Amino acid sequence: MEHVSQQKELPKTYDPTAHEDAVYAAWERSDAFKPASDSGKQADKDRRPYSIIMPPPNVTDRLHSGHAIMLALEDALVRYHRKRGFDTLYLPGTDHAAIATAAQVDKRLAEEGKTRHDLGRKEFEKRTLAFAKENKKIIENQVRAMGTSCDWTRNAFTLDPEKKAAVEEAFKRLYKKGLIYRGSYMVNWCPTCRTVLSDDEVEHKEQEGVLYYMKYGPFTLGTTRPETKVGDTAVAVHPQDKRYAKWVGKEIEVKTINGPRTLRVLADEMVDPEFGTGVVKITPFHDKNDYAVYERRPEEAGPPVEVIGEDGKMTVAAGKALAGLDRFAARKKMVDWLKREKLLVKEEVHKHSVGRCYRSDDVIEPRISEQWFLKVADIKKQAAKFVADGDLKFVPERFGKTYLDWLEKLHDWCISRQVWFGHPVPAYVNAKGEVSLTAKPGYKKSQDTLDTWFSSGLWPFSTMGWPKRTSDFKRFFPNDVLETGYDIIFFWITRMALMTVALDVRDEKTGDLKPPFHTAYLHGLVRDQRGRKFSKSLGNGVDPLEMIGKYGADALRWMLATSASPGNDLKFDEQRLVKSRNFTNKLWNISRYVIERTDGDADLAKLDPDTLTSLDRGILHKLYRTAQTVDAAFTDPATYDKPGKTPEPVTPKRLAKPYDLGFAGNALYEFVWSDFADWYLEAAKVQLRNPEAAANTKLILRYVLETILGLLHPFMPFVTEVVWRDGLGKKNALITSPWPAVHEDLDQPEDGERSDRVREVIETIRRIRAQHKTPAASFVQAYVVTDEPAWVVESGDVINKLARVSILRVGQNPPTGDVASAAVGDATVVLPLAGLGSDVAAAHLQREVEAKRMEVERLKGRLANEDYVQNAPEHVVAETKAQLAEAEAALAKLEAS
Repeated sequence: MEHVSQQKELPKTYDPTAHEDAVYAAWERSDAFKPASDSGKQADKDRRPYSIIMPPPNVTDRLHSGHAIMLALEDALVRYHRKRGFDTLYLPGTDHAAIATAAQVDKRLAEEGKTRHDLGRKEFEKRTLAFAKENKKIIENQVRAMGTSCDWTRNAFTLDPEKKAAVEEAFKRLYKKGLIYRGSYMVNWCPTCRTVLSDDEVEHKEQEGVLYYMKYGPFTLGTTRPETKVGDTAVAVHPQDKRYAKWVGKEIEVKTINGPRTLRVLADEMVDPEFGTGVVKITPFHDKNDYAVYERRPEEAGPPVEVIGEDGKMTVAAGKALAGLDRFAARKKMVDWLKREKLLVKEEVHKHSVGRCYRSDDVIEPRISEQWFLKVADIKKQAAKFVADGDLKFVPERFGKTYLDWLEKLHDWCISRQVWFGHPVPAYVNAKGEVSLTAKPGYKKSQDTLDTWFSSGLWPFSTMGWPKRTSDFKRFFPNDVLETGYDIIFFWITRMALMTVALDVRDEKTGDLKPPFHTAYLHGLVRDQRGRKFSKSLGNGVDPLEMIGKYGADALRWMLATSASPGNDLKFDEQRLVKSRNFTNKLWNISRYVIERTDGDADLAKLDPDTLTSLDRGILHKLYRTAQTVDAAFTDPATYDKPGKTPEPVTPKRLAKPYDLGFAGNALYEFVWSDFADWYLEAAKVQLRNPEAAANTKLILRYVLETILGLLHPFMPFVTEVVWRDGLGKKNALITSPWPAVHEDLDQPEDGERSDRVREVIETIRRIRAQHKTPAASFVQAYVVTDEPAWVVESGDVINKLARVSILRVGQNPPTGDVASAAVGDATVVLPLAGLGSDVAAAHLQREVEAKRMEVERLKGRLANEDYVQNAPEHVVAETKAQLAEAEAALAKLEAS
């Protein structure tokens, strides 16, 4: 990376657009993002490995705020560990997102008046892949714009050749193990996407519906889906329900829209005698509970009849009256027919849970379909054991229970889809339903594709070269941290754990079966200010690139990484971005001031201990505590369990919980803005005039600046690198420079307390001055009553300058009479009133009153001028009247004081 050889003056203002692209390009050219071990040097190979895989954004659209917070947090972790000396790999990638991407192309085709069937499968696949690659490039540029330091030489895509080979190998291994099977079972079907969905891709939403009570032979029963009456195969009651005992085993005649039908009455414990009338109709092709009854009693409850097709329209089997109608139109027609035939007893508003597709929001249609499934009964036990054994932890911890709850409820995973895009099922099937993993005469290639989560479940190790035993796989798997949103625990995290177990993917270094990462770090959702999810329909979305253009990448990263604790949602407020941008500017201005007044020396070993002030020692103590807080938030002991000679394990003081980057960021903000800029820099201006204190002050200013640049770099990489490179003239890039070493010797709490007392004395004097309306330019006399005068005397020049004190006395004999006083710890600050609410103050107030009276008279005179009132623009006259009202109010307030 290009660096100047000596420091230079920084421009007055920091313009992110003038630096960010160039800095990122320089990082890339210098191979700063690659693992150190790529160098081949033994010292780099001896480093402990640290790896994070980027949760691959879907190539359906641009990045959103959820991706931005993910990148901000992940990159902060990566940059910290890189600077700590780990052999760091941050692997980027994107996901083909089969259903969602195909749906986007379907929309484009619809705009052209076409469907996928007009193109044919091959052409549709080609067009969808082109769309995916187009978006992939855009996403990658957005990731760069965020300053993400991922290794682009290892960039992965779930449909690239290596991942395709991994998916095919995984399927074949699992099939040979007997974990994958094929069969006809009840599934969740989305008529819009025209594919099956797994249980966790179905979102259940409470909504009001109608429970239709209809006459049904000798019974009355309630149903929310009268359109499926044409597919009924039986009637069921509870075995213990005495009301209907005489009907069990008998046949009844039921009037339907297609004519009379004969159905058997059966008894099954699935029926709730308390719901409705205690009688239910059995439609095994289109209801999960009814299908379960059919599986138990196939002779009584079957055979199933398909009356709603894959497109959501009624089939020929539904009869002439309904065939071809949309299922909801068929419902209306059926209800109208029931009313005409006087079969509808009543309609009752009924609140119930309705399953909807997580992509299209269409109502799910349960149906029997031939699909591919993965058995999970045994493998989910080991996936749960990861948590029980402490090998996999969740941050926050409460999400570990969520993970375990999902595993417990998990049924066999339907891994096939009917989408024309994605990984094809690598199998062949003959007319008898027999399966072959290789092409054979009489066998046809399966037309199904695999669930996107199947390939995503391999992501932690397929990106490392699995099934080959590559150097990356041996070194970086298992990964360290998986950082993602808490909303995809069940979609993705459980899948990765299950696939690791099912394929027996072991740690090459130990031979143990471990989870794919030791920590799942979960951020919350980014919402609007009203707490709503961002969505296109609400029009409340935030474009990260637009925010970067307005405020810079550092401001966006800082706001996202520090505004919420792990697992908690963040309400996006642009004012927070303004505050973050201001912090960036504050850092820039601090840097300019320090660089202009110091040389290149930041070696604390050169400090003269005899001339160090309480304020010097105090700022170094607070710097140490801040550095320890940042270290504590970034340090996870599990990271040091990996083999390697360096870095040595660190055990920072537990001033922050691991992964609470927001807490660490706020500690940094408080130190930089309040302790350093507002306090020590102001005191330093006084100390720099003192020949005895100046040398130490310069060293400390420089040391603190260099340290905070290092501490802030994981959060704000661009501005810190520019100051490091251009301002300080460092030869080595900050991104790869060692993490700041803040020695424990600086941890002297008593120094911090003394410094705080001096600061409090100054703030107390300022507060008393303000209470008594002392003019800012006036000097006052002050007394500090204390048994230990040394700390006041030592900082006397600073107190005098910053509190505007002309005479400062210390001791046990404060003035008596009219005084103002306040306690500062075990000391007392005393100011004579003669120097506060004095003639000087009164004169100053009188001048203000006179000036305001003149302003009122001037405005009144203007409004008394008829030419002005009649000829001036109406809005100008209105503005003058408003100014007069405001001036009169201000005058009244001054006169009252």
